[in-house]
Amino acid sequence: MAPACPRTSGAGRCGFEIALIGLSFVIYAVKYALFFGQWLVTYVEYLQRNYPYLFSLAMRSNPFDETASPVVR
Repeated sequence: MAPACPRTSGAGRCGFEIALIGLSFVIYAVKYALFFGQWLVTYVEYLQRNYPYLFSLAMRSNPFDETASPVVR
């Protein structure tokens, strides 16, 4: 349990402690997003080099595109 904040009358957290918790969460989220983005790029490049059919399927069935379809037209 955190020690009592000298500026409050109870065992609540100081504004500075809350800001540090929020900042650490933001840093963690940004690091995770960068890691995931780099992993995704590396994985797609790997598929393109070694498994062109799976790469083609991944591009055709893009989950971020509502009109994407795995059917070749």
